[in-house]
Amino acid sequence: MANQTRSSEEDISIAVHPDPLDLLHKQYMDSYLNSDIQFKKSLELKRQLSTNKLPLMKFEETKSISSKIIPTTGVTGFPTCIATSKHMIIIGSSFGLLTVFSHDGTELKVLKQKSVGSAICIDISDDEQWAAAGYHGGQLCLWDLRSGSCTRSSGNIFSASVVSCKFWKHNKNNVIAADLMGKVALMEYGKSFLTTTINSNTILTGEAGIIISIEPLFSDPNWPHSTDSSVVVAMACVDRILVYSLEPETTILLGIERPDEVPENFLPCISLKLAAAPGEEQALDPILAIAWGMKIYLHKIKFASPEGIQLVGTYTMDTEIKDIKLLGHDVLLVLSNNREVMILSTKGFSRSQSDLPKDSILEELLVNKDIAVQAYIKDSTGKEKYTYNNMITSNEASVFILGNKQLHKGRLLSWKECILELSKNGDWIQALSLGIDFYHGKGCKLYAIPHNKQELKSTFEGVVEEYVKAANISWDFKIANTIDFCVGIDSTDFLFNFFFNYFIDEGNGPENLKLFIEIIEPYILYGEINTIPKVILSKILSHYLAAHKPGVIEKILLHLDSNCIDPAVVLPICEEYSLVTAYIYMSIANQSFTKPIDFMLDLLKKQQDETSKRIYCYQILWYMKLLLKGEKFPKGFIPSDLWNKVICIVLGRLVEGDLLQNLVMLDANTTLKVVWIAFQDLVPSQVLESLKNLSINELIGKLECVCVGSAFHHFALFVARLSFLRGDEVPKSLAIKSLLYLMTPNTNRKAIQSTNSTSFDIFIANSENCNDFMTELDYSIEQKSELLIKLIKNYSSYTILELDELYKVAVNSPYTEVLVHLLEVRQDYKQCFLAFLQCSNVDVCKKVFDWLSVTFPKLAGPELESLKIEVVNNLNILVDIDSDKTAKIVRDWYHGEHHNIIHKLDNAPVLQMKYLGELLKSQEKDTIEEKLILLYVKLLCESAPNQVLSFLKSREDFSLDECLAVCSNYNNIEASAYLYERLGAIKNALDLHLGMVDKKRKEIQKGIKNYEKVIYSEILEEISNSVKLCVRNVARLDENENEEHWFCLLGKILETYIELAPNFINNNDLESCIQSAIKLCLENMIDHVDFQKIISFIVEKYGNIPFKYFKENFIGILSRFSYQKTILKKAIDLLCSDIKYMTQQLVLLKSKGISSKRFYCSGCTFPIVSEDIMKNRGEKFLLFVCGHAYHCRCIKKRVCEVCLKDELKRGNFLEAISEKKA
Repeated sequence: MANQTRSSEEDISIAVHPDPLDLLHKQYMDSYLNSDIQFKKSLELKRQLSTNKLPLMKFEETKSISSKIIPTTGVTGFPTCIATSKHMIIIGSSFGLLTVFSHDGTELKVLKQKSVGSAICIDISDDEQWAAAGYHGGQLCLWDLRSGSCTRSSGNIFSASVVSCKFWKHNKNNVIAADLMGKVALMEYGKSFLTTTINSNTILTGEAGIIISIEPLFSDPNWPHSTDSSVVVAMACVDRILVYSLEPETTILLGIERPDEVPENFLPCISLKLAAAPGEEQALDPILAIAWGMKIYLHKIKFASPEGIQLVGTYTMDTEIKDIKLLGHDVLLVLSNNREVMILSTKGFSRSQSDLPKDSILEELLVNKDIAVQAYIKDSTGKEKYTYNNMITSNEASVFILGNKQLHKGRLLSWKECILELSKNGDWIQALSLGIDFYHGKGCKLYAIPHNKQELKSTFEGVVEEYVKAANISWDFKIANTIDFCVGIDSTDFLFNFFFNYFIDEGNGPENLKLFIEIIEPYILYGEINTIPKVILSKILSHYLAAHKPGVIEKILLHLDSNCIDPAVVLPICEEYSLVTAYIYMSIANQSFTKPIDFMLDLLKKQQDETSKRIYCYQILWYMKLLLKGEKFPKGFIPSDLWNKVICIVLGRLVEGDLLQNLVMLDANTTLKVVWIAFQDLVPSQVLESLKNLSINELIGKLECVCVGSAFHHFALFVARLSFLRGDEVPKSLAIKSLLYLMTPNTNRKAIQSTNSTSFDIFIANSENCNDFMTELDYSIEQKSELLIKLIKNYSSYTILELDELYKVAVNSPYTEVLVHLLEVRQDYKQCFLAFLQCSNVDVCKKVFDWLSVTFPKLAGPELESLKIEVVNNLNILVDIDSDKTAKIVRDWYHGEHHNIIHKLDNAPVLQMKYLGELLKSQEKDTIEEKLILLYVKLLCESAPNQVLSFLKSREDFSLDECLAVCSNYNNIEASAYLYERLGAIKNALDLHLGMVDKKRKEIQKGIKNYEKVIYSEILEEISNSVKLCVRNVARLDENENEEHWFCLLGKILETYIELAPNFINNNDLESCIQSAIKLCLENMIDHVDFQKIISFIVEKYGNIPFKYFKENFIGILSRFSYQKTILKKAIDLLCSDIKYMTQQLVLLKSKGISSKRFYCSGCTFPIVSEDIMKNRGEKFLLFVCGHAYHCRCIKKRVCEVCLKDELKRGNFLEAISEKKA
């Protein structure tokens, strides 16, 4: 329950020095939270060990089956393959026999089929009623396990040995199988009237290579997944891995080619199952594990699509992998080429190339050196490659490994088997540490850890009981490990109710009791144990009392649940040894809220020295503060339904007896801060208002009675602060009394001590007689003034006597605003104004403008005129305080009096300039008299010459000639040049700039001569201004004037070079600066002055200057000229080339023959050549390029009329218009 604070717009922020109550609370909390005892848990290191030291899997030979699979000549043959289900084991032989066993080794059936060859692969349906078997002869047989008969053979579907077969649905109807030629087919079995039918669908015909194994993914009804609607099947080929979706239609999802680094002689192996990827705490998606050579790849299948399959982890081993099986949550079984079985955790797999490799091997086992193999695959040289694919099978958490003469069954140990196995081997510490891990949900890779912790706890309690009763273990180890284990499994009841008595009764009682208490102490102090039976707690307390360690008792009590502590036993101990915090803790728990106050007050009165009394004083105040805030110690909050009652009790006890008097006498400031909570915080203030037996006025009156002498200083400040919250409840007499006291200078009080305390003890040592010190650390003069203003304004009327009494004190105090308020009440506004001006605090002085803005509208007649005259008389002071606000006051209240005000400031030109500046900024431009502008320009020239130019550029409403006269008189070159330029006297402006160049040159020469620091960039800046002047005015002047100005500028620069050249040897920066100036001038000059004239000017007058200063500019202009010449040449060449081409085309067209496909007249449609034409040889005809022909008599113009009409239809308006014009 968080405490709430009253929100008030009138409340102010007050900076405080370190609060002793906060320091005391910090000290108590540090003592509660920190301990000198180093807490070491005896099982901690063992719990940090990895599980590679633990038994994870246990293999045993199934001897009853081993005895029946031993090869017998001419009878059974040797074992060739195996398949398992929940209750069955089927082993195939080289004679084609399938022997069916139960898991206990009982032989159930022998399945025989003639002329099929040896069995190569087997699979059992989910309902264990059917089996599918692939044979060397190329047959796939479906067996009825109930009758032992072959229901259907595959016939001629396969032409080679069937090397892998799997049921891929949760029934007998669907089987996927592959033969040695790489053919993969889906077979669906059906039932007709007398026989079982078979329908096959071929997926692959050998293009993917030989299939080694097939792994279907079965849906789990307890774990729905997005792949459930698509039956996913993985196939391991010799050189690739294929992932298919078989439903709703057969689709290939992914093809993974053999990695480049994997040699050809390594065959892949796969396992597909729902498992956890690296970094996951539980199985979320199916995992396809691929082992290729010495590396394992984990692919997560999030959904059945190419994008849904992603590589999530890799691991590299130091030997070739022959087979892998996913078993549990994150457990992977690996069979190496040396026939070793290794158990890996996928948590150690690398998730990216940047991950550091980790050791993921949890256990290594050698199960059977004589594992059966299959060798039906050959490499390019004809050498056989062997595989264990059909020799190892897994079912849930069990693994079966088929040997030539033996069958071994391995299974993951359950949590209970693991613990019991360790206990049986005498590894007690490891068993106990692992038990704590299991209890807290760690080690989930071990199989079948129950969620019911009670089951775990009952087993572990039995294990630790055996450990305690075991011989040859010393009592110190037994006690330490038992406490650690019982705490770790939340079984402290078992520890105290059983083991404690056993330790005392069976061993050396006193010695074991001492050991037990010493070991259990840090568990209590660090919060691991918070409840102890009362009988045992009494023995622990007695032990520490005998050892004279009451401080340890206090710490232990604070860390225990109060319900397990007997107050009748503990409170007398707290009283005897002054265990204050323990006493408070127990009293709050028993709702005896005033007992700690009485207890500590009694201790305070018994103390002789002042320091000890102040310590108990702060303890009482700290406790009362906790209760008023609704907090408990060391943690927690008082229930809300009880908090109001507690506040009533605390406030009632505060005013009873001499408690408040004793507290105020020792530290009034801290005491009043605690009382302040009752006025400021929301809930305590509401309770205070509702109290019937204690009113607010009664509480204030009680405080006034006890805060006497030096304590009244703090009470007076308390009253002033209270006026912000409850001004109407502070009696007027008390307010005046506080005002008079606070405004009266008190030279008898001691100077403030620096209290940068970081601890309570340092604070106590450095702060004696707290009531005698000033409180400026708590309140600044500004804040104190604000308090006093609020306090005095709370009352609307004062008597003349009261005002006179307050005024007499205020006039000699630093609280100007209080004095101003009193003068306002007396309507002495002139003195109010003067009081502001006479104040030494600048921030308070600035408040005069706000006061004037409020006061002027309220006044009229003589009062207003008198105040205005006083303001004018002190105008120079106001301008100095804030010229902007002064101008605003004058503008608002002194209309048409600018000249009078400005005249008043004649003796203060800087203030006059400030005032004029603000006036010119605020007034409209057309309302400002020109002579004011000229005056301001004059004042700027005198006091701020750098601002003249910017001011002139900002305005247009002034006489250029008169301003120029002023600027020239004060030798302001920049402003004068600007005005000359505006008047059109460009040469005059240029001469001024060039004069500055001469001036800067002389300064440089003088500085170099006197070995002074010289800034060369200033002369470059003046030259730059001159260049800008010439460029700006090119358009305004004719060619001759422009040339005159440019050559004048260039001449000045080159003369400057000649003058400064002797200094270049020792001043490289100067030479660089002058070179930049020459370059800048020429760059701009070349664009406006004839280049040949520039060359002539330089050669004739300054021929001795090295060419390097002109080289870059001259080369630039020549390059530009050369570039233009090249462009013109290219353009002429292109035009000539086009003319030549067009002429050739015209000649070609002129001499080109024309043919007509249809030699008829397009006008009359009669043949062009006829007997009439032959007779009358004078008749002519026209043949156009388009192929149309006309009789001359049939065409009016020499234009093809057919083509013209087509052009008009296509929108060739140009042709149409020209035709109309014609």
